Amino acid sequence: MGSLVRSVSRAQARARASKTASTPTLVIGKPYEPPVIKADKGLLGGSCNRTDCQAPGATWVNESNGAHYCRSCALEINRWAPFLEGRRLCEPLKPAGPRHCDDYIEDPTQPECLRLFLDYHRLPASAKYPTTDERFNAEMEERLGFPMWRAPVPVLFADHDGRRVRVVMASRFGDVGITKNLDAEHGYDVRVAVEDLSNFSEAA
Repeated sequence: MGSLVRSVSRAQARARASKTASTPTLVIGKPYEPPVIKADKGLLGGSCNRTDCQAPGATWVNESNGAHYCRSCALEINRWAPFLEGRRLCEPLKPAGPRHCDDYIEDPTQPECLRLFLDYHRLPASAKYPTTDERFNAEMEERLGFPMWRAPVPVLFADHDGRRVRVVMASRFGDVGITKNLDAEHGYDVRVAVEDLSNFSEAA
């Protein structure tokens, strides 16, 4: 009887081993790879403190942790976080060196046409182009946390090195794109800091 039990046990063990050997190992998705952390992450003027972002131009400070974020992430934090003693949790600061274009949006001393242009061009694409479906627009605005742009697209001209130029782009890197073609709506010749421009207006 004992030998029979042992034989059965060995047969079961062989069956389990054979099944394990014949069963392929399935790997779903990619192996986890830790994110690459930039050296200037969270520093003023460096990379955004949100690990999934780390965009350059972190000029907004988070009062709760002292780290700095890009404008987009800071606004998202302000959307979800309660006010801190009557103030927003994230507020813009001025980094050393050329000012990031986002800083001008919040500066009431700057020309309104400049602030309006930068405010539009620094919006996410989903907020720039409302559709004819107002229900869809309302759902998108609820998700974004701020209204979609419904006013006419802002136009901006300025002086650069003694010549009139058109500003056609505002970058997350903090600079803007300009062109000598005053009729162009897209496509820049060079990229410059906002402070390199003057005499802003909506007309050439």
